[in-house]
Amino acid sequence: MRLYYTNLTANFSALRSEATFRGFEAIAVSRTDDVAAAASGVKAAWMPPVIVSRQNSALFSDHEQVWADNAASSPFFGNVSVCFAAFRGQEKSPNALPNPITVARSTDAGDTWRQTQVSAAVNNGLLGKQDCGVRTDSQGIVYVVWQGTVPATFENTIFLVRSFDGGRTFDRPQRIGTFDNCALFDDVGGFTNDGVAGARAGSFPSLDIANGAPKRSGCNGSSCRDVVHWCAADLREWRSK
Repeated sequence: MRLYYTNLTANFSALRSEATFRGFEAIAVSRTDDVAAAASGVKAAWMPPVIVSRQNSALFSDHEQVWADNAASSPFFGNVSVCFAAFRGQEKSPNALPNPITVARSTDAGDTWRQTQVSAAVNNGLLGKQDCGVRTDSQGIVYVVWQGTVPATFENTIFLVRSFDGGRTFDRPQRIGTFDNCALFDDVGGFTNDGVAGARAGSFPSLDIANGAPKRSGCNGSSCRDVVHWCAADLREWRSK
């Protein structure tokens, strides 16, 4: 069994000559094949982390999540996906901060990664695209959700894209629900991500997949189906697909 862990990572030094990667924050993935040793604090149980995001000098990668295709019935069993928001421009212009949702995939157990942009980059001072989630079903379909805003209506919306080829390509984003910004319910939050006493407030969607569900008598590969659930931040909407 291999365990994957993803996190934000930064350069130790501010000197460009000593930088491991370009940009302010990158996405890294660590791996271990000895979960018990890693859980007990044995540092040697972890492999060296791998930088997943394809960085440039103006890129701030953020809001990451990792998932491994864990269904033996999937033709892409063992593939690993990491989704994240790619903030371009260092947030220097609040009126035009492009930040597409990006998905990186690995077909060699995390040694190498290739990334695909799955949403538009434009922001134009709206909520932006943040807080993604990624899962796979028993047929190997990759589902990626994130929060964003519909420019025409300023409506906070949950978006979904799917990949039917193991994360190589994705279909067009579709709207699957709406939500209220969690920070609205804080006394000091307003429309920002900062809550009470500076705590960060996220409105990110959650999703999970019951592979092969629902189980019933006589259920086989042709009659079972996968179920995907998601919920909005304030529970105004709850749907399944």
